[in-house]
Amino acid sequence: MFTNRNAEGDEKFFVLDVCPEFFFEPDSSVVLAPGRVCDKCGESIGKLRWQAPLQGSLVFDRKPYDVASSIGGSFVILSAKAIAAMDASGIQGAQERIPIHLLPNDGPVVKLDYYMAEVAHWSAEVDPVASGFKWREEPTCPECRIADILLGYDRVAVVKNSWNGDDLFTLRGLMSVVVVSEKFVEVCRKFRLSVCSLVPTEQYWRPVIGL
Repeated sequence: MFTNRNAEGDEKFFVLDVCPEFFFEPDSSVVLAPGRVCDKCGESIGKLRWQAPLQGSLVFDRKPYDVASSIGGSFVILSAKAIAAMDASGIQGAQERIPIHLLPNDGPVVKLDYYMAEVAHWSAEVDPVASGFKWREEPTCPECRIADILLGYDRVAVVKNSWNGDDLFTLRGLMSVVVVSEKFVEVCRKFRLSVCSLVPTEQYWRPVIGL
């Protein structure tokens, strides 16, 4: 599965965290597709997935971003400017780009074209020990490595040499975050793309939640 395409063992990664100040609010007509399931154990490994046709509103406080993670764990919101920059720079991992038909609302008017894109699936592997994972019950499936409940973790550590070269992706063993490469961040800087909630993986953590 992991091909190490142009991948380096010391690559730096970032988590594109959910953006509380810029998000997509779907219209009631939007129908979600079932989430992914593990081929081996049959358990759910992802939330419901966006599918076309997709219409609704983009809600924001100050400004709309060019790149933001969507609630759902494996989708990103991209402006047309962001997609053009990514395609020109050979960025990989933004799949099935669904146009968002924006409906009028009471908030600020968005004049840009936007898309919802699913990121590549399991393009690298999370290291649960180095990440300090705290589980209620440890995972039993060797394929998906998803536990019953992940209570929290200290950081997101990617297994060295497990990355296949995609620039936007989810991790095997941690489907709840979108990870991006250093190349992706450099492209955002070069083309002056505004990005919401970008955190280095070694600084991204979740407090332990008591049951």
